[in-house]
Amino acid sequence: MRGVKDAEAINAAVGSPEKDDDKKNVVIVGSSFIGMEVALALADKAKLTVVGMEDAPFSKILGEPIGNGIRKFQCAHSHLT
Repeated sequence: MRGVKDAEAINAAVGSPEKDDDKKNVVIVGSSFIGMEVALALADKAKLTVVGMEDAPFSKILGEPIGNGIRKFQCAHSHLT
């Protein structure tokens, strides 16, 4: 994700499905700031899987307890696995 054109291309590829069954599967590689921001932006548009090297998002920066809290929040508000 380098700029607005990348964001527009991702949004165009994902589309705007009306039913959950029509949502595309999206894999996001990276569970730090950019990856999790993309996950939040696509939360209502796609079925998401975030793949990261850490046990919890942001664990290297904010610590594992906060990272697990962020993961729980995102999972509760999206189709994130």
